[in-house]
Amino acid sequence: MQMRKRLLLALAAPALVLAMSETAGRIWLVHFAGDDVFLGLCSPTQFERYGSGRSRFMLHPYLRYALEPGFERDGTCINNLGYRGEPVALPKPHGEYRIVCMGGSTTFDDTIERDEDAFTARLQYHLRQEGCRVSVLNAGVPGWMSYESLINYAFRVAYLEPDLIIPLLVWNDLTARLVHPPEAYRGDNTGVRQVHLGSFPLWERPLLVRAPLVAAGLIEPQMIRLVFGHAPTLRAADFPYGPFYEEHSLAEMLENNPPRYFRANLRHLAAMAEADGAQTLFITFPFSRTPKAFQDCFGIAPEDYTLYQVVLDAFDEMNAAVKSVAEERQALFFDLAAAYPNPDDYTELFADGFHNNPAGADLKATMRLQPQDAPRVFREIEQVKKNFRALETLGVAASARAEALSGQ
Repeated sequence: MQMRKRLLLALAAPALVLAMSETAGRIWLVHFAGDDVFLGLCSPTQFERYGSGRSRFMLHPYLRYALEPGFERDGTCINNLGYRGEPVALPKPHGEYRIVCMGGSTTFDDTIERDEDAFTARLQYHLRQEGCRVSVLNAGVPGWMSYESLINYAFRVAYLEPDLIIPLLVWNDLTARLVHPPEAYRGDNTGVRQVHLGSFPLWERPLLVRAPLVAAGLIEPQMIRLVFGHAPTLRAADFPYGPFYEEHSLAEMLENNPPRYFRANLRHLAAMAEADGAQTLFITFPFSRTPKAFQDCFGIAPEDYTLYQVVLDAFDEMNAAVKSVAEERQALFFDLAAAYPNPDDYTELFADGFHNNPAGADLKATMRLQPQDAPRVFREIEQVKKNFRALETLGVAASARAEALSGQ
């Protein structure tokens, strides 16, 4: 009997230590860990109970995820409607011309901390300097593709009463083509995203097990899987030199997965805006074409010119798709990628060669359109004498009522 008690005690003591350690770890994670640590290690249940205010993302029933209204950090504020920047007035004030920019991290300007330095804020500033009564709203969310932007317009942006929408999409939709096998490339994007119902393997539930595995990179944080839901057929994580690309050709994958769904989503987006009485301005995606930018952002070796050219051509193909949809829809169009400078030192304009820094965002907002690029551009107004005028600005094109643009 005495031996049995000793054996039970010997087994119970380590279990008790583990249980106490697990409890202490969970208390630390919820109440004392920094936000980034919490988000990297928390479970979906912990996020639901204790995650309010700790992440700029929230789960959304139709968009998968969106921005958390009221979130603030390091000069970035999410407004009352869940978009970056100052609060949005609804209904739209009488006489205001409203522009909504849509897209992912390059619209949100993820590499720019202060709201006032983002592209949309700079565009609004320059337009108002020209005398316009205009607001420019930032409806970009990091990670979003044209799929989410399409849904976002239907369920949220349309109610902002935009006069003009500007889709700034390419980067993430190019990633959406990196799926294999070819039959996984589908119009509903399920080759890229999959549904997690908050259920993860039992062995992942203890924090003492989950934390070291996440730290070692052996598993993704549960919140990453829940929010972004990367499907196993998405091959972006292996790019450019992972095991998958040792056996498969990127060029062949891109050829098998042309941007047909990207084009379709842009067409549908413009059609919905047109049905609501709004115009669409399509703009090509500016980026640094220097090998150094591709090395720093994607890890493409400087000597690997073939791979560099494949990726460069892929971005050009996506921009060509934007132009073709604009022509098909007879929409406003500006080839910003062709007009944008390409300095040898990309850090003059970009944080990483693809996301702007404040100087690049301001330049993007102030680039003057040439008449041959956009015949229906905004034109600078000195006074309003008639009931219709156009305003020419640096970075935006559209026609609008004089009352809406006069600032009166």
